[in-house]
Amino acid sequence: MAVDPDAARRAIHDRLAAPLGMSVEETAEGMIRVVNAAMTAAIRTLTVERGHDPREFALCPFGGAGPLHGAELAAELGIERTVVPLAPGVNSATGLLMTNLREDRVATFVRRLDHTSAAELEQVFAELEATARERLRWSGGGAAGVRMTRALGQRYLGQRYELPVPVAAGRLDPKRVGADFHTEHQRTYGYARTEHPVETHSAWVSVEVDLQPLRLPPAPRAGGRPEPAAVRQVYFAGRRFETPVFHRGALAAGATLTGPAIIEQLDATTALWPGQPLAVDRRGQLLLGPLEHAS
Repeated sequence: MAVDPDAARRAIHDRLAAPLGMSVEETAEGMIRVVNAAMTAAIRTLTVERGHDPREFALCPFGGAGPLHGAELAAELGIERTVVPLAPGVNSATGLLMTNLREDRVATFVRRLDHTSAAELEQVFAELEATARERLRWSGGGAAGVRMTRALGQRYLGQRYELPVPVAAGRLDPKRVGADFHTEHQRTYGYARTEHPVETHSAWVSVEVDLQPLRLPPAPRAGGRPEPAAVRQVYFAGRRFETPVFHRGALAAGATLTGPAIIEQLDATTALWPGQPLAVDRRGQLLLGPLEHAS
């Protein structure tokens, strides 16, 4: 499908900008802010509401449009590093080729923890592990290449939703399991009721086989300053900038840029904001630095 900028401008002008008494550019920027707000809220749901500080992570935007929004989302969340993978538009397919084989099994196990023995806990995990290993047997992964993790869904007696807590390998101690739940509840929700009975709800086992997956080769090293393929006007936060446009393939390992810039490739487009630094790592990924002013 060929992009028709004039048709896009007319649609925004006639349906939104004119009724609102705004310019096409202001309206389009407002539309992007609404989209960014929705994505930021979704990220907060998966991080802040689960007790994780997004500032402790890097943001990895993927999909065809993800890298267009990455810098602004990172700034809104206080994230200082944005990592744009080699092929954002097909990142999920790339991940499928690079991931290990894994089987997850879960079983309902509703019991007050203080009424549960170590043997009962070990039995339910042993049964889940045996089933998972049997389903992975055809993969050919040897014992040395198999890794298992366990978790126990727990909650305070009377709560509706459980909190999964990792369980260490080896012999289980129900008292230690309960103490780990109090700690995780404190970290996630900001409080713990150590005097309140704890109830188990479900047990999880994950068995993973190391298939020695695809490894990305190092990218060619930069031989000099990258040259833009074109220059065009781009609208950033209410201002127009003469902005160089680079082909992603022209940015070799070790290359650096300072925004504004647009990086285009077959499956995605990355926006680098004015004053924002960019470096290309040894695998060819784009490392975007902090954006001081997104709006």
